[in-house]
Amino acid sequence: MKSAPELSSNLMDSSGNREFVRLVDTFDRQEYDVTDRGCQYCQLLLCPLIWTPIIPGVIGTKTLILEPEEAVLETKCCCCYHSNSRRPYGELGSVDATTCCFCTGFTSGLTVVMGNSTILCPGNGCDNEKVETIVAEMRRRMRTRGDTGQILRAEENAKKIFELHQTMTLLLKKTDALLEFHHIEVRE
Repeated sequence: MKSAPELSSNLMDSSGNREFVRLVDTFDRQEYDVTDRGCQYCQLLLCPLIWTPIIPGVIGTKTLILEPEEAVLETKCCCCYHSNSRRPYGELGSVDATTCCFCTGFTSGLTVVMGNSTILCPGNGCDNEKVETIVAEMRRRMRTRGDTGQILRAEENAKKIFELHQTMTLLLKKTDALLEFHHIEVRE
């Protein structure tokens, strides 16, 4: 069991000032260009057959922005279409690296279109390292900020409250012993 000075020292910074100690990681803002140029070139070549380049968001740029509390997929198509898809990390579902037609990409709750999860293949579709980096970073943020992170923080808080309760009980017993030793009556 921790003594009272140890508990209070956990709440002080290096200069001795009391401040709130964050129990969770803080994240920096990161941006990734996830424009799927390889897929876009194939669609342009097949344009007369499938007409997908005229669908908003198919041809253009895609940027994945990982903010401290949520992920954003920004899609820009020429000068006529611009959309942002925002999701807190706890609502992303799963983030998975995947392969489709020799291209490497990833899927997540950000890439859902009409109920189906679409694949983002950054660059020409062969950038395994970039895909693995994005997937690992998104999963790390999901563990910390998502449901699992909330449960872990709640368990940490419960443990700290229990330790504080034990310390307060000990202090109350010591106070009662001091009052009894000095024959001081407590008025209620």
